[in-house]
Amino acid sequence: MEKLAKAAIGEQDPGKLQFADIQRAENESINKRRSRIGRDKVRQISAKGGVPVYDTVALSLSGGGIRSAAFSLGVLQALNHQGVLNKIDYLSTVSGGGYIGTSLSATMSMSRGEFVFERGEQSQNTVAPGLASEISDTEAVGHIRNYSNYLIPRGFRDVLTGVAIVVRGLVANLGLLLPIVLLLAAITVWSNPNRTSLTCADFFGYPLCKYLPIESFGLTLFFALTGLVLFFLWALYRSLLRPDMLAEFRASAPFLAAAYLVFLAIVFFCELQPFLIDGMFDIADSGGFFSFFAGLIKTLAAVATPIAAVVTLFRQQLAAVLKNTSAESNLSTKFLAGFGKTAIWIAALALPLLIWLGYLYLCYWGIINDKAVPGSQGIHTPQWLLTGATIFSQHVTAWLGKCADSVLFATLIARPMSLLYLASGLALLVVSWLLKPNANSLHRLYRDRLSKAFLFDPNAHADDRLITRDDPSPDQKRDFDQLDTMRLSEIAPVFTPYHLINAALNIQGSDYANRRGRDADFFLFSPLYTGSLATGYARTRELEAIAPALDLATAMAISGAAVSSNMGAQSIRPLTPTLALLNFRLGYWLKNPKYVGVPARGLARVGAMLKARWYKPGSFLWSEITGRLYENSSDVYLTDGGHIENLGIYELLRRRCRVIIAVDADADPEMRYGSFVTLQRYARIDLGVRIEMPWERVSETTLALMRYRRDEKGSSPPKPAKGPHASIGIIDYGGGAKGFLVYLKSSVTGDENDYVRDYRRRYNEYPHESTGDQFFSEEQFEVYRALGFHVANGAFGGSEIVEVEGAPKPVTLMDKKNTTVKAVREALL
Repeated sequence: MEKLAKAAIGEQDPGKLQFADIQRAENESINKRRSRIGRDKVRQISAKGGVPVYDTVALSLSGGGIRSAAFSLGVLQALNHQGVLNKIDYLSTVSGGGYIGTSLSATMSMSRGEFVFERGEQSQNTVAPGLASEISDTEAVGHIRNYSNYLIPRGFRDVLTGVAIVVRGLVANLGLLLPIVLLLAAITVWSNPNRTSLTCADFFGYPLCKYLPIESFGLTLFFALTGLVLFFLWALYRSLLRPDMLAEFRASAPFLAAAYLVFLAIVFFCELQPFLIDGMFDIADSGGFFSFFAGLIKTLAAVATPIAAVVTLFRQQLAAVLKNTSAESNLSTKFLAGFGKTAIWIAALALPLLIWLGYLYLCYWGIINDKAVPGSQGIHTPQWLLTGATIFSQHVTAWLGKCADSVLFATLIARPMSLLYLASGLALLVVSWLLKPNANSLHRLYRDRLSKAFLFDPNAHADDRLITRDDPSPDQKRDFDQLDTMRLSEIAPVFTPYHLINAALNIQGSDYANRRGRDADFFLFSPLYTGSLATGYARTRELEAIAPALDLATAMAISGAAVSSNMGAQSIRPLTPTLALLNFRLGYWLKNPKYVGVPARGLARVGAMLKARWYKPGSFLWSEITGRLYENSSDVYLTDGGHIENLGIYELLRRRCRVIIAVDADADPEMRYGSFVTLQRYARIDLGVRIEMPWERVSETTLALMRYRRDEKGSSPPKPAKGPHASIGIIDYGGGAKGFLVYLKSSVTGDENDYVRDYRRRYNEYPHESTGDQFFSEEQFEVYRALGFHVANGAFGGSEIVEVEGAPKPVTLMDKKNTTVKAVREALL
C-alpha cells in the first residue's frame, strides 16, 4: 500500500529519478521564460492541509487527428490575440493536438518566442468585449493549410507510394512468420513421410500406433483417459485433507491440473494435423469419409478473408459503434453492435486460418502418396517444388554426409521435401534476425508526412532564402525549410511553453500495480525528461544518445499512433494478431528509459547498459501478436496517448497547476464528454484529485443543432445563442488546495460565422466528424480552425457566456461578482 501511495504522488524507488526533482527542473526551465517576458517566478501556494499547488498556467490540446489540429490552431490564435498565450507555462498535447502543439514549440523556438500563426501584434488590452472577431492568416498558417491533406498531399502518387510501403511491411512480416511455418512443416513431413503413416500416431517419427487402441487421435484418447484417472485421484486426495488444508489457489495442484489440460489440448491439435492432411488426400482421390474437414477449413478461410479486409479497413467505425452502444440505444443500434462483434471475431480468425491452410498444403506437398487409387498420381507434389527439392538434396548430400554420419541426417536426406523446408526455414530465420522493429512498420511513413506538414523553420524557405513576417511578396509556392531532424532536447523552453507530449506505454502482459484493465501507463516526452512511472524516467538527452531515431517528429508521430495492434485500453483484442501480421502498426518500439543512465555499479551497470542497447530481432512481432508487453523489457511499445487519456490533462494534474485550459476536440457526436469522464476516474483513483465541472448546457445546445433536420415537417431550427462553448470547473487537489479547469469544447450554438454555419447545414456530423477522416479539404480545415478561434475568442473576450461550477446560471469572464471567474481572470490576465 505504501508503494501505491508513493506512485500516486509521483515518488519512485531509490536510485531512480524522483518526480519532485523532475518538477523542480521543469519549474526552473519555466522561470527562464517567465523572466524573459517579465513575469514573476513560479511560486508554491500551500493550502491549510499542506498540499502544494503551483501558480502555473497550463494548456492541453486533445487528440482527434487533423480535426483537433485545425480546431486547436484557432484556439491558439485566439489565446495569442487575447494576450493569454504569454501566461501559458505548460503545453500538454495528445495525438492530433500534438500536430499543432509541436509546430508551435518548433516555430517559437526558431523564431525566439514569436507567434507565427497571426499577422501583427497580439492584443495589448485586457480581456474585454468588442475585440476583433477574426484575424488574418500568415504564411505559416498557409503552409499548414496546404498540408491539411497531409497523408497524401500529392494525391494518387502518394497513394501508390503508401501502397508500396504497406506491401513491403507485409513481406517483412511474412519473412518473420514463414520460417516458423516451414520448420513446423519440416517436422510434420519428417514424422509422416508417406500417406500411410498419417493414420499412425507417432512421436517424431517413432510409431506408437501399435501400442494404442485406435490409430487416429490415439495419443489424445490415451492422455484423456489418463487425465480422468488423475483428476479422480485428486478428488479423493482432497476428500482426505483436513479443512485447514483445502485452500485452492495457494496450492500447486490446481496449477498442475491446468497445465495438464493445456498439454492435452496441444496433443489433440498435433494429432489433428495428420488427420486433416489425410482428408486432403481423400479430396484428391474424390472420396473419403472425413474429407469434408479439410474442405471446411478452406471454405472458412475463403469466407473469412473478405470479411477480415472490410473489418480491418473500418475497424475504427466498428469500435465507435461498440463504444457508443448503451442500455438506452435502440434495437437497430444494438443489432449493429452485435453484428460488429461477430464480424470482428470472423476477421480475427481469417488470417490464422490462412496461415494454417498454408502449413497444411506445405505438408500435403511434402508427403508421398503411397495409397494412390487407380487413375490418380502417386506423387502429388507440384513438379517445380519436387524438382527443386531433388536438386537441393543431390547438392547437399555430399557435404552433409561429411558433417555428420547419423540416423537423423540420413533420415532427412531420404526426405528431400523435409530437408528443403528445414534448410529454407533456417535460412529465412537467420535473415529475418536482421529485421529491426521500426524499420518496416507504418510509423516512419506517418512520421515523415506529419513532419513535412507541421515542422518547419518560419525564418527560411527551402531554398535557404531568409524571410520576415513583413515580406511584402512572400513566395507561397515554396515550402519552408524543414525541421525534420530537430530533437526534443532542442526545444527552447525559454521561448515557448514547456512541452509535454503524451503517449501510451503498452503493458498488456504486465500486472503493474493499479493498471489492471487499462493495459497501459501514461508515457511522457519532454525537452528534459522522458518516461513513465512504470518504467521510470530518463534524461531526454541521454535517451536520444542511445536511440538516435528519437526526435521531435518521432515523438509527435508516437503520440498520434492511433492505429496499432495494441492500443492500451482501446485494444480490439481479437484483432490484435491480425493487425500485427498485416502491418497496421503506427506504434513505436523505444529503448526502455529504465535502463538509461542507471547509477548501478559493477556487473549490474554492465547488464543495464547491454539491455539498453540490445534488441531481440523478430521477438517484437511475437510480442505484439500475443500482447506480451512489459514495462521491464529492453524495448517498450508506445502508441497514441489517447489510448489511455485523450485530453492531456492527467500530467498537468500531477504537476498541480493552478489553472488548466483544456481544448477538447475529440470526436464526441453524442456530446457525452467521454474523455473528460475517463479523466475524472483516473484522477480520482491515481492522484486523489476530484474535478467538478458543469457541461450539460454546452452538450444540449450543440446536440439540438446537430440533430435538427431541415426536411422534417413542422420543425424549426434552434435559435442562435451567444454560447456556451466553454465551462469552468473546480479542481480539488485535496487538503483544501484548489485549481481551476477552463474547458473549451468543440461545439456549436448557431452564432458562428456564415461559412461555418453553411458547412454545418450540409454536414450534420460537424463539428464531430469521424477521426478516421484525415484527408481534409481547404474548406474542412478552415471551418474547424474558425470554430476554434470563435470558441476561445468568445470565451476569453467576454462576448459569450460560459458555464461555471457553482453558479446558478452561465456568466461571462467579465463578471466581477463570481469568485471563480475572478480567480481565473487574476491568473490569466
